[in-house]
Amino acid sequence: MITITEVAKKAGVSPTTASYALNGRDGVKAETREKVLKVAKELNYIPNKIAQSFRNGKTRTITVITNELIERDNTFTGEFFGILSEARKQHYDVLIKLIDNREMSEHKINTIFSNRVSDGFLLLGNFPELYLKSFVDSKSCGILISSHTDEDILQVNCDGKSGIYNITKLAIKKGHKKLEYLTYQYLTEEEKLRFSGFKDAVKENKIGNAEISICGFDRESIYKTVFNCIKKGTTCFVCWNDTLAYTVINILEEMDIKIPEQVSVTGFDDIIPTTGEAILTTVHQPLFEKGRKATELLLAQINHDIEPGKKNNFFVESHIVERKSL
Repeated sequence: MITITEVAKKAGVSPTTASYALNGRDGVKAETREKVLKVAKELNYIPNKIAQSFRNGKTRTITVITNELIERDNTFTGEFFGILSEARKQHYDVLIKLIDNREMSEHKINTIFSNRVSDGFLLLGNFPELYLKSFVDSKSCGILISSHTDEDILQVNCDGKSGIYNITKLAIKKGHKKLEYLTYQYLTEEEKLRFSGFKDAVKENKIGNAEISICGFDRESIYKTVFNCIKKGTTCFVCWNDTLAYTVINILEEMDIKIPEQVSVTGFDDIIPTTGEAILTTVHQPLFEKGRKATELLLAQINHDIEPGKKNNFFVESHIVERKSL
């Protein structure tokens, strides 16, 4: 196997300069870098990443752990692309560990976090507390993205409470007095925070009680919930996310209810539909930026610029996008 010393000798540079050139480090002239890269290609040089990690204590690899269906083009997919972008920029490789909550034991979780194949972890999605406690116990570098915990982990998220509060205030400003908060379920901390934003806006504007409907995930249940809300006079649905909001819009159209003349609908995320016009007034959540920022903060932990193992919230900014549904 060709060594970096042989590459350096043929290129007429020191092994350190050859290493810097091959790893994209600063301080190497462009012509020198080009010469080293040309020689490495000619000799078919393959870097020994394991040996490099023993020398400098780093693998220049991070692991994304997720139990979300990132392959289905959802909010977590956007965050994952942000992770890849920042990792590429900082010359890091990305490993992906896809897990299924139904198949994971405490032993399996501990095994994942005890490996030293990577320098740190990005935990993408909603994780049971057992997973997060295991992570904290491993004393690894890591960031939690789009979730909440009381464990000592730096968390990167969008302020869902504030986003729903602001869009509810906008609906009230436009004259709505009978609003309904609509969500699939009411279990996670994020679901509770968003509803609390809705409650605060309703209470501050003194337009009655904050109504919540938990509709489940199947379309038939959502249809029944929307139908019952319309019967009791709901004029605006403030939805948990865009996917639910577009389902509600389709149901209202089936009922021959005009949007927004008769009933308004708002969402959260700003996901552009694959077919049809984007008509939804929503809260834009910068998904790509969330993933990018989380990766930036993780690499700062790895490089000892910030201390890992401290609970803190880093919120990326969101804003309302007004379209035709409100």
